[in-house]
Amino acid sequence: MTGVILAGGRSLRMGRDKATIPLAGEPLWQRQAATLRGAGAAHVNLVLRPEQAPPAVADTSAVRVLRDVLRGAGPIAGLHASLHARPLADWNLVLAVDLPRARSDWFRWLLGFCGEGIGAIVRQGSGYEPLAAIYPAAAGPIVAAQIGRGDYSLQRLAGRLVQTGLLRAIPLPAGARAQLANWNTPADLGFGQPDPAPNSDGVALAQS
Repeated sequence: MTGVILAGGRSLRMGRDKATIPLAGEPLWQRQAATLRGAGAAHVNLVLRPEQAPPAVADTSAVRVLRDVLRGAGPIAGLHASLHARPLADWNLVLAVDLPRARSDWFRWLLGFCGEGIGAIVRQGSGYEPLAAIYPAAAGPIVAAQIGRGDYSLQRLAGRLVQTGLLRAIPLPAGARAQLANWNTPADLGFGQPDPAPNSDGVALAQS
């Protein structure tokens, strides 16, 4: 398994690079890396824009910096970069850098719904949560084909992957919505509020 941190957003509303925002004494990208490793990822890909300044990565064997090949395509470009990086991983645990409350148990729970060549994604109402999901290696060609058509929607991508059987759509469990809260503006940061550790199991996620 490979962990994938999508950190290439321009952070215009935040006013600074979200990946470097400190939380509990460490930059947010490091926290997300710990979350993914706690879920079983052997190494982590940190995906940035082509011109984005990379953070200092102490252990390059555990964290690899990748770059979006396509500019201006949004997070689907980061997903594409990781799904086409060698060596290919059977499962790619994808997490946006601005979801600070996601924890390792979220991905361990999703892994329970995965099968050979099949990943898992949560459905919320009429949409999906594509930025805290598990994608199989086989999704790579579908991602590339959609980008080739100039379609950068992760919602449409998720729908296609569900329809083709490459993703299983799981209803969002009651009480788990807080793990998907994202940081978009300085008002969202909530410094000083207690926050669970990346590997904690504070929310019961039952198989269904």
